[in-house]
Amino acid sequence: MKQYFFLGAPLSDLFPVLEKVQRSTSKIRNFIQRSLIDFELLIGQGNRPDRIHTHLVSSGVIPKFDYYFTGSKVGEENISFNWFEREMLDGKNEHTPYIWNSQKMWEQFFHLLNKNQGKKILVSSSAPRDQHKLLANYSNVLFASPPPEVAVYFGDDKRKMYEIYSSLGLQYEVINYASTEDVLNDYNFHSEQLHGKSLVVQATIGSGGVTENDKRALYFTDNEDEFHNSIENLRGEGPLRIMKKYDGIPSNTAALSLPLGTYISAIPSVKPCGVTEIGAKMGTSGGNQWDTRFPIDAIDSQFYQIKKVGEKMASSGYNGVFGLDPIMPFTQNGLVFNSEINARAQGPDSQRASSALAIGIPCLEEMQLAFYLGCPSELFPDPSDYNLITRWLKIPPYLKLFPKEDSFVKANFNGYWRFQNGTLIRSDLKDASFKITGAPRVGQKILRDSPDNFLYVKFIDVDTKIYTDGTNPRLTSNALEISDYLYENIVL
Repeated sequence: MKQYFFLGAPLSDLFPVLEKVQRSTSKIRNFIQRSLIDFELLIGQGNRPDRIHTHLVSSGVIPKFDYYFTGSKVGEENISFNWFEREMLDGKNEHTPYIWNSQKMWEQFFHLLNKNQGKKILVSSSAPRDQHKLLANYSNVLFASPPPEVAVYFGDDKRKMYEIYSSLGLQYEVINYASTEDVLNDYNFHSEQLHGKSLVVQATIGSGGVTENDKRALYFTDNEDEFHNSIENLRGEGPLRIMKKYDGIPSNTAALSLPLGTYISAIPSVKPCGVTEIGAKMGTSGGNQWDTRFPIDAIDSQFYQIKKVGEKMASSGYNGVFGLDPIMPFTQNGLVFNSEINARAQGPDSQRASSALAIGIPCLEEMQLAFYLGCPSELFPDPSDYNLITRWLKIPPYLKLFPKEDSFVKANFNGYWRFQNGTLIRSDLKDASFKITGAPRVGQKILRDSPDNFLYVKFIDVDTKIYTDGTNPRLTSNALEISDYLYENIVL
């Protein structure tokens, strides 16, 4: 058990609390399993099933899904009896063929519901979508995810961060604009107002470092010419914000907001952006590695901020998993600046869940499901107890690979592997070093300007290192060798 906690963890304080939280696990799990007996159909939705659903099935929290909607079932076939896979499209506009969300998939989803209106149905989605609003018309359906209108409010526009932090009485230095036409002052004005020489100019609607129109969304500026060019480049891309560049490294954290409190999952990660060896663009992360180099005061600050934001979200009706993306400093007394909210499940969540389940505590997604099934509050662990454990919990790292050029997928490596003598060897979980997930099916197109990655390499050992130390981490030699092998063997 000790191997799951960082060096310096107060084990004499942690273990009695751990035993207390472990007792809650069986109570929550028994409630979930008793409650699911009443449902005649279980339906899952997710771009990649392993984001939240695979570990719930494989750990025995829930039975197999009756139907699952996804971009690719390869490597995850054992979690559902029936599958709906995203159609393959050929065209420059089809950037992410492995994402399940498409008009045809929604038509199939609601056709399935319409055929089964006499049955009690549970729907679980990794991300609430606008289309989920239509579930209000189905009295026989329980949607075990946050209301889509609330999720959209928190996640659609990064300008909301200022509004949220101000409502909590927390400082958030940023200047928001409705469009580039409203930016009437120059670099020097913004530098003085924001107390920084290096500024960040960012379109606030979009994801993966790109705008809704798939243009670059993030610019770093140090002078008037760079500032002016960034504004011009974002012309026509909608609202934007300007903030100072904070010292530190991009990171990621996750939590679950519920009326009884905010449950936080593990310390922040190192999340380098723009790692070209794996195709990541500027402002886009190539994976996460949990790190103890962050000062204690920075970790405590992030736990406090995510706790307060979670309370705000719960009071607004958002009860579910979410994430904050902070810039984490490496020096004492550095400011922790959270750039955005992800009002959905995130890529690292399955890694966080694997450690939680390994030490016998409920993962965030398990508690979210229990909440929507009506689990009594007294069965949940105390949030402060849970967060004391996760404050010291190790999480295995993972890599994200992005398309380096327009190409077609020639092989799918989803499954468990170890890397030995320069090649992949298929393994079972007991002997594997990592699991490859989320890769598109053979024949699908991947495009260089896609905002999203095309597969994950999820390591199993919590002590695996995929990034070097330092303020500008690079891939370790082992991680680079694995990624090079995959690029050579997966795409044409």
